[in-house]
Amino acid sequence: FDATTMEVWAPLLNGGCIVVIEQEAVLDPLQLSDAFQQQRVTAFFVTTSLFNHYVKVSPQLFAGLRFLLTGGERADPQCFRKVISGAAPRHFIHCYGPTETTTFAITHEITEVDERAGSIPLGRPISNTHIYILDAYGEPAPIGVAGEIYIGGAGVARGYLNRPELTAARFVEDRFSGEAGARLYRTGDLGRWLSDGTIAYLGRNDFQVKIRGFRIELGEIEARLSEHVGVRDVAVVAREDVAGDKRLVAYYAGDAAIGAEQLRGHLAARLPDYMVPAAYVHLDRLPLTPNGKLDRKALPAPEGTAFAAQAYEPPQGETEEVIARIWSELLGVERIGRHDNFFALGGHSLLLARMQVRLSQAGLSLSIPRIFANPTIASLVQNDGNSPTLDFESHLVELRSPAATEAKPLFIMSQGQGSVLYGAKLAARLPDGFPIYGLTSDGQRRDHLRTVEDIAACFVAIIKQIQPTGPYRLAGWSFGGKLAYEVARQLLSAHDDVQFVGLIDTYYRRATWISDEVADRLLSSLSPQSRETTRQLMHADGVYEGEYVPIKICLFVAQEAPNEDPHRGWKEVLPEEQIVTIQIPGAHDDVMSDGNIEVLVQSLSEQLLKYDETGQIG
Repeated sequence: FDATTMEVWAPLLNGGCIVVIEQEAVLDPLQLSDAFQQQRVTAFFVTTSLFNHYVKVSPQLFAGLRFLLTGGERADPQCFRKVISGAAPRHFIHCYGPTETTTFAITHEITEVDERAGSIPLGRPISNTHIYILDAYGEPAPIGVAGEIYIGGAGVARGYLNRPELTAARFVEDRFSGEAGARLYRTGDLGRWLSDGTIAYLGRNDFQVKIRGFRIELGEIEARLSEHVGVRDVAVVAREDVAGDKRLVAYYAGDAAIGAEQLRGHLAARLPDYMVPAAYVHLDRLPLTPNGKLDRKALPAPEGTAFAAQAYEPPQGETEEVIARIWSELLGVERIGRHDNFFALGGHSLLLARMQVRLSQAGLSLSIPRIFANPTIASLVQNDGNSPTLDFESHLVELRSPAATEAKPLFIMSQGQGSVLYGAKLAARLPDGFPIYGLTSDGQRRDHLRTVEDIAACFVAIIKQIQPTGPYRLAGWSFGGKLAYEVARQLLSAHDDVQFVGLIDTYYRRATWISDEVADRLLSSLSPQSRETTRQLMHADGVYEGEYVPIKICLFVAQEAPNEDPHRGWKEVLPEEQIVTIQIPGAHDDVMSDGNIEVLVQSLSEQLLKYDETGQIG
């Protein structure tokens, strides 16, 4: 425990003495208070989790201290506020520093905590220490932009004993100091510079989890949940209680249990859907390890009231009972009411295929679009195939009628505003001999079609109704290319044959959430309906994390962006040998204009024909 170096050597080298307190007394605030008074303790360091526990039980504990230091985990502003507003120590210091830069690298003296504060700053670097916040490319991140915290200076350790590979990975060259041989330690912590020169902590990048293709920072969810007035302490974990179904579960300590629906609503207003936990477990206090840190292994599995269920009304009739039983088994929720929402209980698009199989085995046939439109058992059975917002016709556009031949159709995906009108221009110019269909996400807002995966799952269901078996041919321009890629991934994961995936100047970028405010500024020139649809697709685009697929893609690249990445970022997902790039004239926004589109159609036709003749593209 690296803090012992400070606790032992700091007093001995400065004329002080060390007070040793038994473990039992350390965990009991009342006994600890007695020890402080009897031994006349003046300085005390405590880990964050144990500090939170002390404050909730005895906020007056630290009144007689000259120095109170705490750090090591996410700070709860409410606990800091209680200490400051009560009998505070003379100096109250928030500390940060990994073991590899023993003991602290950044400190912040707390004198006040704003009522609206959602976190406590880490502070500024101590003397002889340099802090850098670098982006994914190793460049300094601007003020306010998240990045990884790197530490340089005299406190950086030499490395790990007998671990040269790990040392090389974590202790890297300091190219900013100008000193030969200087090194930086990669902390694995995420932070950002604030305008006052202090640093905000954003969580661990090794607490980053991946669920259904999305990379999720658990610390970000914890920070938002801790803003709720009834939450004192919080931890969010990714659990896999059902094999193959990983989901987020939030654990919180508070004076009283809060309804899961209320906490879910609190987060849904602040985070994208894929970051909202499925369950919320109330505990008297979070479990701690012997050294005072959160014991994640001791967190219990969620049950019953931890899920966002409606007032219970039992299923009515045999059909509702069958669906409720299947949902219960899939979601791991013991009791399902007829008005409970499948998605609020933790359901997602990737569970729908398993649900369809189970329903089919029970003699029921319910399409994925129908379930999206009717996420409660009551509405699903009541509508019985009549889906007002997600019906088959609302998403399918017949761009060219089926010919007498049995040639496989080409499916074209909607682009950034939900429209597939560009597909009509392509269909009018592509060679005859095969049908062409457009799949559109245009129309009214759909609460559960907010991600690329969800839209693609809906499209897969429609494609299957048109063409039950492969091989499938898919294409899309801009955002539509991402949809085509994700449709291909879902088809391949279901062991279907995908013949062709064409991406027309489609960019792949690391997932970045776009707020409604930013989206509205960018879309101010659009009509209200177009703005709403486009904002939804921007959100979906911003959080998408593509996964590897064992197939070549055909990437048509607009030539009037000579300094752009020729692979449009797709090398982050696929090896270069799986990306066939073909140059087409124009810039991104005018590849469909007259003159440019003719070249695009010719190149697209050549690739489709080449695959028909040789079984390969490129």
